[in-house]
Amino acid sequence: MESPIALDFLTHYPTLASAAALGQKRMAAFCVKHGYSGRRSADELVKRLRSATAGVTGEAETGRDAVVALVTVVRTLGTVKKDLDRSIAAHLGQHPDGRIFISLPRAGQVNAA
Repeated sequence: MESPIALDFLTHYPTLASAAALGQKRMAAFCVKHGYSGRRSADELVKRLRSATAGVTGEAETGRDAVVALVTVVRTLGTVKKDLDRSIAAHLGQHPDGRIFISLPRAGQVNAA
């Protein structure tokens, strides 16, 4: 869900109505523009989109605003997470026992920290 292409898709097509106008050619163009390297063709993606559960319907404007706001929050959280991971890695490297912590099986930098 936090992938850049998913967030860009939700930004461009935040409502059922906006996604309903999406055809195979527009989906293919979107995929090319965003470097989609998945296993599904644009035609298959559109078919899956059309067969998906509609979810909440009603006030399109409110739903659009909510989706755009949530996309902004997810993007912000992703940025903050990357910054925190960098900080953890830097501080773990400075810790006198950092090498020992990292050497623990399946520790990884975040868990070791």
